[in-house]
Amino acid sequence: MHKKSFVVSLFFGATVAMMAANTPSDVLGSDEHPVRRFHVVYDFTLHGDDPAFPARLWNPVPYNTPWQQVKNLTFKGTYDSFNLNQDNAYNAPIFYASWHKGKQPKTLHIEMDIQTQYRSVPIKTIEAASQKNLPIPDAAKLFLEPTAHIPTNGRIKAKAEELTRGVTDRFEKVRRIYNWVTEVTFRDPKVIGCGVGDAGKMIQSGYFGGKCTDISSLFV
Repeated sequence: MHKKSFVVSLFFGATVAMMAANTPSDVLGSDEHPVRRFHVVYDFTLHGDDPAFPARLWNPVPYNTPWQQVKNLTFKGTYDSFNLNQDNAYNAPIFYASWHKGKQPKTLHIEMDIQTQYRSVPIKTIEAASQKNLPIPDAAKLFLEPTAHIPTNGRIKAKAEELTRGVTDRFEKVRRIYNWVTEVTFRDPKVIGCGVGDAGKMIQSGYFGGKCTDISSLFV
C-alpha cells in the first residue's frame, strides 16, 4: 500500500483564568489554593501529498479526577465520522475523527474548559512510605510496564542499575535518576512540538537534548 504523508497544521492556544477567592462552594479549591480554570483550543488542518487523501486523527482528552475535571468539551469539523473512546490499556480518553478519501478540506476544532485543584504530596511523606518498602499497588503496576518509547531493558536498564548501584531505598533510587536527568538533559529548540518522548533512542544515541516529553520520558 502506498503510504501518503500528511502535515498537520496545528494551532494550540491556551488561556488561563485565575479564579477569585470567592470560588463557589460546589467546586474544588480553597482560600489558599483557589480553583484554576483553563480554556484550551485546538485547531487542526490536514494536508496531504495527494489532494484526495483519506485521514485519521487522535487527540487526547484530559482525565477526570478529584483534582482535574473537564467541565466543557465542544468540537466541530469536516470529519466524516468521530467518537470519544477509552479503547486503550490506560483507559485514557481519546477524541477520534476520520475523513474519507476526497478533496474536501479536512479540519477539526476542539475547545475544552478544564478545572484544576492544587495537589501536592510532601516529600517527607514519600520518603517515609519508601522506607517501609511496601508492595507496589496493583493500580500503579500498569504504569510501570515498558512501552515502545520507554523500554525497561537493554541500555536503559543498564543505565538505571549503574546510577542506583548499592542503593536499596526506592525513593533514593528515584532521586539519583532524577539528578542525573537534570544534569545531562537540555532544551533543544529545534525539536518539533513537545518531542516524541523516545527514551530508548536518547540512551542509544547519547544525545539528551529535547523538550518536555523527551526529558520527562527519560526520567520515567
